[in-house]
Amino acid sequence: MRVGNLGKINGMWKGNKVGYRALHSWIERTLGKAKKYSFDSGHISNRYEWANKGHTYRRNTKDWIELCHKCHMKYDNNGEKVRLIRIKKEMPIINKIREMYKTGNYKQYEIAKIFGFDQSNISKIVRRHTWDLK
Repeated sequence: MRVGNLGKINGMWKGNKVGYRALHSWIERTLGKAKKYSFDSGHISNRYEWANKGHTYRRNTKDWIELCHKCHMKYDNNGEKVRLIRIKKEMPIINKIREMYKTGNYKQYEIAKIFGFDQSNISKIVRRHTWDLK
């Protein structure tokens, strides 16, 4: 890949609307492969991963830490509480979007414009896939 095609100058750049896998690929390209345990230098594992500290999944390199796989799973399960609170708050919006789409009176891009979201997220919502309204 040419250097000129990377980052914000790429026509396909999505910024913080990037998907989960693409974001993890970006963080590994940006910060390198995770090689250590952020909280304890004596922690030994043969598998380290990048974990998002705030469970917000944004392109902020300061919001990522290196953890072993086992600790990463524990860390993300604590984040499950954060996700459940967020989902509970977003469900009225999600339900309204699904209702509007179900009527057949609105196209996804029209709903996206009404709510100020990206059309790809509207598509995920109506197909009952994961979404990110931020």
